[in-house]
Amino acid sequence: MSAGACRRPPSWFPVIALSLLIVSAAPRISAADGLNEIHKIYLGDFGAGEGADLVREKLRLRLVETGRFSVVESVDAAEAVLTGAAGVSRGYHSNVNSSGGSGTTTYQGYGVLRLILLRTQEPVWFFEYKRGFGFGSRSTRVANQIADKLLKDAEAEARLSTESKPGNSEAEMEKQ
Repeated sequence: MSAGACRRPPSWFPVIALSLLIVSAAPRISAADGLNEIHKIYLGDFGAGEGADLVREKLRLRLVETGRFSVVESVDAAEAVLTGAAGVSRGYHSNVNSSGGSGTTTYQGYGVLRLILLRTQEPVWFFEYKRGFGFGSRSTRVANQIADKLLKDAEAEARLSTESKPGNSEAEMEKQ
């Protein structure tokens, strides 16, 4: 293949494109129906892409370590299911010219997930992986980014919920 030849998009490209379309069209749910009532999560299908199982298992470890969420082994025991597409894609880049050629293999994380509240069958949280520069395992970076965002959003929602309850405003607390 010459240096200027077109390459076919990776096989996971349609999954990501469809997931982005779903995320952009999905309705938002109020805090009353959101992350506050979720404590037990089932990690569903993360797709068939390379590294999907590894990302799911690393995410399981991260969530269990925090203690905020319990990761259960069956959908029947869960309050919500985390599903979508996540993993690591492998790319090959080659450069061939008259003096020879060289090639490199690159790895890139990807992830578009949604958390579905089983009681209503509606998504209550969305995640899209943000690529960035860093050392270490791409699967760890994807799993860590998912866990960090989920925990940060759950904490923010809990804080908003507490502040919005009668008797919990800053002004009312100062009076006491």
